[in-house]
Amino acid sequence: MFVLLCLALLQADDLGAVKTIEEYDFSIRTPEGWKAIAVAAPALIKLFAPEGGASITLRHVDGKWPVPMKTFVEDLKAYLVKEVPEHKLTTDEELKVGGYPARLIVVQGRGKDGKDVVMIKSLVARSLREFYMVDGTCGAKDVDRVTALLRKVLDSMKIGLDVPKAEADAVRALPVAAAPAGLVGERWYKVLLRDRKLGWQRSVVREDKLDGAPAWAFESEQQLAYDDGRTVHRTTGAFTADGAVQRCEHELQIDDPKGKRVYRESITLRAGEASAVRDINGTKGEARFRVPDRTFLAEVADLLRGIVATKGKAACGLRVLEPFRDEPLIEIMEVGAAEAAKVNGEDRDIATVLVKFARRQQLQYLYDGKSGSLVRLTSGGSVFQVLACTRDEAQK
Repeated sequence: MFVLLCLALLQADDLGAVKTIEEYDFSIRTPEGWKAIAVAAPALIKLFAPEGGASITLRHVDGKWPVPMKTFVEDLKAYLVKEVPEHKLTTDEELKVGGYPARLIVVQGRGKDGKDVVMIKSLVARSLREFYMVDGTCGAKDVDRVTALLRKVLDSMKIGLDVPKAEADAVRALPVAAAPAGLVGERWYKVLLRDRKLGWQRSVVREDKLDGAPAWAFESEQQLAYDDGRTVHRTTGAFTADGAVQRCEHELQIDDPKGKRVYRESITLRAGEASAVRDINGTKGEARFRVPDRTFLAEVADLLRGIVATKGKAACGLRVLEPFRDEPLIEIMEVGAAEAAKVNGEDRDIATVLVKFARRQQLQYLYDGKSGSLVRLTSGGSVFQVLACTRDEAQK
């Protein structure tokens, strides 16, 4: 009987088949016999032990600004001091999961309500902005077993799936197009969340030289005010007409209940290699990494998308390297032919570009069919909008 019980427990702690979640670019093996329930993001999967009393939750977090690993750990420890005054960190270990830095923390203690607390938390940092979290809950008597099982799950994790053929073909189909002269100039936008104005955005494009070659220079500023704080994002940069050399400097200022923070990045992309210097609110670092062909810095991609929109109907894609990331994300574009439309009381030729970004975000762009300038950006089913307007309308 004892042998049969041990065999049953051993089998229960084995892993089952591989589960692939393409939308979030990873695969994982879940415990054999555990019930899996798909839940809404940021939690993706919740697993329940067959005998009850234990669960594992997998989450994906993709933030708008960078968060170093140490900040997550500091925030967790601050929470424990406040909410679980009688606690002990039985494990605090640095790991590698799927080739990325990770942290495993196990806490046991007693909460303010006098009940036992067990927290098994892991964090995998794909970048300064993107994280996978695999957390376990169980009773005190099962903590070692569930922690060991969670380690197996982490060991099985593969981050960064093979690029589907359709996406690779779309990137190869990106047309090489000269920028229209009308792209040069200053433009203003108002930023809306539903019907509420959050703030404004300004962008400037001009002709320039970069490393002696013909280039486009750009600068932008966005100021947004939320109920609990405000953000200011400034960028300056340039790129050669053929996209071989791209440079950009970012400064993001945040002022909210957590305090004032400043994030900076200076990045250069040349001949398939990116070199970045970063200052994450006082924590300095550098990164050098290779990127695939047809990778564009996010600000360059914004301009390139408008240029493509002036060339007629097309289906194509590009790789976008966003600020504070070390890997580009693929954007698939469906470009419609320009059609006559009335915008702000003015007759214009408007090209609609439908975008699927990183396999999960749907965006709609309207561009002037002649100049390639942005007229409107809509995301989240029109919840968030960026609308072209005059300077006075933007800043009032």
